[in-house]
Amino acid sequence: MAKSHLILAALAAEAASGKNFVSTRLTSDMTPGFDSAVLESDIGRSYQVLVPTSKQSEKEMETELNALKLVSPLASTTLAIPEIIGQTRDSDGHSVVVLSYEKYKEIRLGSKNSEPVELLSAELARVHSLSITDAQALEIQAFTPTELNSELVAELDKLADSGKVPGVLLSRWERALEDIGLWRYRPTVIHGSIGSDNVGIAGDKLVLRGFGSMRVSDPAEDFAWIAGGSTEAVLNSCFAQYAEIREADENMVKRAILYSEVELARWLSYCIESGDQRSAEAAAADIENLAEDAQKSDLPSLEATSFIGLNQEQNDS
Repeated sequence: MAKSHLILAALAAEAASGKNFVSTRLTSDMTPGFDSAVLESDIGRSYQVLVPTSKQSEKEMETELNALKLVSPLASTTLAIPEIIGQTRDSDGHSVVVLSYEKYKEIRLGSKNSEPVELLSAELARVHSLSITDAQALEIQAFTPTELNSELVAELDKLADSGKVPGVLLSRWERALEDIGLWRYRPTVIHGSIGSDNVGIAGDKLVLRGFGSMRVSDPAEDFAWIAGGSTEAVLNSCFAQYAEIREADENMVKRAILYSEVELARWLSYCIESGDQRSAEAAAADIENLAEDAQKSDLPSLEATSFIGLNQEQNDS
């Protein structure tokens, strides 16, 4: 049974001794795998209490805490990152964590104002520049290009078996996965779950949270959300902003587009499995529209620009 806001408030008070919470708002419906609430203190600051509800979310919480240790030095006047305020355990032995919580406005992809998305691109470049050695010392999972490619191939097989994804899209994605040049990149530390649930703007500052999916993998994965909802001009501007801080391989945009397309199929599968008929119908319509564009050759090419990428250059040096 999901924990009530009163129980979560009591657990938060135990975890964050000395904080005086005056109001509690249940947010469990927005944090799958976690019972959660946002609390306001007597001095007007906001906090979030999180309690994992499964072994998988317990592992995600462990990753989140380790990730926050890694990224905390990046907090600045332009980037807000949650701080770990306190920890305890509930009566069942589950972890209870209280984090600082910054309210934000969602970034609207497709808006004429591309500054928030460009700011996100710049901050992602800084996240991607974090030490892989330090990440691995914190037991943050790592995937090589070969491992990631194999994982996607297996996922594509399942999508094909579902019969819900048009063949024209499956063929497009399969060609991309078989294009060796596309997968020559240097793995980096990535956020792993960039989207409206974890990214927003508070004044002139970017708010970035939800680090429970952090891993060492393809930097293009963090751009899937941007690629899926931005114009070509904005996407190119984002990568130009990124490249000012950190070198990007020449096929990074194409992989980001690939991930954004596959994500539509993932979302459709999730909606069907969870019995959300309305969302499933909307997702199916999005897939059909994408398939029509693919049939008319209106989608960007996913073919590698060249065979030699940054990963190969690094190996040759």
